[in-house]
Amino acid sequence: MGEQTQLTRFIRCPYAFVAVERGLLLPEDLVDRFSEQLINAGTDFHERVLDEAVPMPAGLTLEEAFAGEGTVLGLPVLRNEKLKLLGAPDGVIAADGGLLPIEIKSHKNLQRTDLLELAFYWLVLEPFRTRHDISPRGQLLLRRDGVAHPVDVELTEELFSELDGLIAQLRRARRYGVKPRVCGCIACSGPLAEQVLRLTRRGKDLSMIWGIGPRYAEVLEGLGLGDYDALIDCDPRRIARDLRARRRFVGAEQVEQWRQHARAYQEARAVVFGRRHRWGSGSSPWIWNMTLTSG
Repeated sequence: MGEQTQLTRFIRCPYAFVAVERGLLLPEDLVDRFSEQLINAGTDFHERVLDEAVPMPAGLTLEEAFAGEGTVLGLPVLRNEKLKLLGAPDGVIAADGGLLPIEIKSHKNLQRTDLLELAFYWLVLEPFRTRHDISPRGQLLLRRDGVAHPVDVELTEELFSELDGLIAQLRRARRYGVKPRVCGCIACSGPLAEQVLRLTRRGKDLSMIWGIGPRYAEVLEGLGLGDYDALIDCDPRRIARDLRARRRFVGAEQVEQWRQHARAYQEARAVVFGRRHRWGSGSSPWIWNMTLTSG
């Protein structure tokens, strides 16, 4: 696979990632003004951290630096030929050959993608590691109060398992493509919007249901619900229970709302459902839930 930034782009939106890979979009089509401001702020912070770092002694090779105790920043692209991974971590804590990856981030709170990046670079660094008696871990330099704040992170087996799954998905996407989902990303709500809407309607995709995003749609498909028609005959309590087992905490009432939205699509009409609730007191009217088709 390519550099780690491609994995991050894939996590954000697989369909937009494939569109860029196949030349249907340019990378700049995935960046709006707000995103550009964030990227520029991140670049400025990254460069400031590097400018303030102590430079590596002249004449010291990368292998010699990795064998020492210090921190090495400004690395070239590194390759793990066995795993077919390549990338350039922002830095490495040499740890006498233990090689702990460092990532510089301009946000202040730790994010899941930060952990995945560190796990990715742990794997990239494996061929260069001469010490194997330390557990997988890395360090984030987060921007807090305008300065780089180090946060040490343990890299768990669960995290590496998630990373392995994402890498496999990315490679399948490159080869076979991916199905579109209703998505709020810049590409799918912009230049790809008409195409995404047409294809998701044709496929009765679960992400067309209010409250089911791409991640939930994928999990529901894993439960055997291939499209929104399949929702109509499902048992909401069973689906809610199965979702909780997969750490997706949705109640049966929410699943019932999904079912009724699917009915609205299937019957091409508004659907009124649920218990009657009084609004206020006295002669106030009854209020029902209502779900509508879109478009």
